[in-house]
Amino acid sequence: MIRDTETAATGPRAQMVLNGSMPDTVDGLPLHPLLVHFPLVLVPLLVLLVFLYVLIPPLRKRVGWAVLALAVLAPVAVFFARWAGKSFADSVLAALPAGATETDAKADAIAEHEMFGDWLLWLTVGLLPLFLLFGALERGRRSALARATDRPFAAKKDADADAPTPPKPNDDPAAGGRKLVMVIFGVLMLATAAAVAYTAFKSGHTGAKMHWG
Repeated sequence: MIRDTETAATGPRAQMVLNGSMPDTVDGLPLHPLLVHFPLVLVPLLVLLVFLYVLIPPLRKRVGWAVLALAVLAPVAVFFARWAGKSFADSVLAALPAGATETDAKADAIAEHEMFGDWLLWLTVGLLPLFLLFGALERGRRSALARATDRPFAAKKDADADAPTPPKPNDDPAAGGRKLVMVIFGVLMLATAAAVAYTAFKSGHTGAKMHWG
């Protein structure tokens, strides 16, 4: 009898959700609680590897492919979790009585949760171009270093003071400018990754707070 009362009060849209016939449900269960597990894993990994990639240059060649993969997969995971969440929020609000205090409080909590979800999506999307630009500069740095190392030179001897000395990494005329630009993009990447971590935490916290109180 309770189920019949809820169905009559919520209308056809909520009835479709209860019957599990909407595309954002699986066997009558909303997709959102299932899909959020992907960002919960991918986003923290992305943040961790971005910090390692920027701050520890010897690791860049090893973890670069992983950062690239996560920079693509994490925004996709956030997008689908956000999409399912918006549909889930509509069904939850539709099941509440209009004008009630509980409805207004729930709507405010959902709006806050959605806001952090929106910011998380755009911040994770923004990490990809920053990584690609930084990675291009890093490849240029390694290529210049390899060319300098492979350049033939004559060993300096005491009898020949004019003989060329072995090349050094700072022999690259573009090294100074490249380093400055890499520092700028590196700071931007770290700041964006920190913002991603914060918004991911706030998004998860507000969502858990709605469920568990």
